Amino acid sequence: MKLQLALSIALLTMAFGAVGCKNTAEGAQQDAIKNTEVVQDAGEKAATATKKSADEAAAATQRTTDRAISATGKMGKNVGDALGLTPQVKLAITDDKELNNTSNLIDVESSNDTVTLKGYVLSEAMKQRAGRIAQKAIGASGSKNVLINELKIKHK
Repeated sequence: MKLQLALSIALLTMAFGAVGCKNTAEGAQQDAIKNTEVVQDAGEKAATATKKSADEAAAATQRTTDRAISATGKMGKNVGDALGLTPQVKLAITDDKELNNTSNLIDVESSNDTVTLKGYVLSEAMKQRAGRIAQKAIGASGSKNVLINELKIKHK
């Protein structure tokens, strides 16, 4: 009797164990399907976030590039003014017999669409004369630069 009871218990355990294994296998399969869906969803979200970050980085790079191009253009114009317009204005001033005097010190600077006269001259009349000559040289060059006359009067 004990043997029959032991065999019956063993058979029942195996039967329930097999059912349990079947349920465990089905549960594992369902878990795998759910996990696959979660991973796919997370992957899609990561791809969307990555694309958004890449688009933002591309836009920031484009803005930086645009600023660099603009700055380079301005710098190129300033270099062009310094190499072209500044010597023309200086030459026009030194060609004038009244202004080409060792008692006068006239410096010419060109940048940012502006030509500036700095230094000193002996009189207000010489300051005005230097301004007129510089303006004429600027006009003759075809430049649209503005003249700023910061010359000071040197008192004897």
